Amino acid sequence: VNVLTAKDPKTEKPFAVLFEHPAHPVTVPPGNNLVSADFPGTAVARIRQQLGDDVIAMYGQGCCGDINSFPLRTSFADADAAGNKLGDAVLTAMQNSVPINAKKITLGSRHIKLPTRPLPSPESIAKWKKQNENHPARVNQLNKMTNAIEQGITPPPRRFDVYGVMLGDQWCLVGMSYETFAEYELWIDQHAPFSHTMVFALTNGGRAYIGTDAALAMGPSGGYEAACLPNWGGHETMSPHLGPPAVGSEKKIHKAFESLWTQPE
Repeated sequence: VNVLTAKDPKTEKPFAVLFEHPAHPVTVPPGNNLVSADFPGTAVARIRQQLGDDVIAMYGQGCCGDINSFPLRTSFADADAAGNKLGDAVLTAMQNSVPINAKKITLGSRHIKLPTRPLPSPESIAKWKKQNENHPARVNQLNKMTNAIEQGITPPPRRFDVYGVMLGDQWCLVGMSYETFAEYELWIDQHAPFSHTMVFALTNGGRAYIGTDAALAMGPSGGYEAACLPNWGGHETMSPHLGPPAVGSEKKIHKAFESLWTQPE
């Protein structure tokens, strides 16, 4: 867990805690028809229980595209257990933390376009139309692909946004749109020139998953998050972009990250 604490300069008492952990909050059982904050809600309650109800505790979602909470979809008790464990980890991190004394705040943002995987061949599309005659939505999607090919149009790209809040060379918060794989957060942790980093995915929109190049290169075997046709179980097979991102998107995203901390003074 990555933690940033704000303290009263006179009393050293914490008044706000921002913490980030990359995992889908999906521990509570499905079909319960209740609104739940899952494990993050229990973590917030645990932190305030120890530090006081006047403390503002805020949870941020890390890069969790390929990460689920554990145990998955089981019980509210399991969600509470995971949340208490996370809350205790935050409290431990606060005890072991180091002060940030940077005098300069730098902000940055970048907007890039991620290419979409090339469209299937007309022969493949025709075959899949016959196989899916009883699935109107699928046939409609395939018709859109046919129209694009006939008009010589490439599938539309995705706009991908990255943001940076940097405190000297001591701390950096990177935010990005979409539901990105955990490897993107690990890459930032390994390559960003800061003593400490925090990463938020799902920032300012993004309708789906952004996998790694390795996952996207698996094609139909890429699983729910990264697969392409003929695997209709892939999340982006019904996308308005007509498919998942293209292999090579990961490198473009890495360059966008780097541009945040290499921007001119």
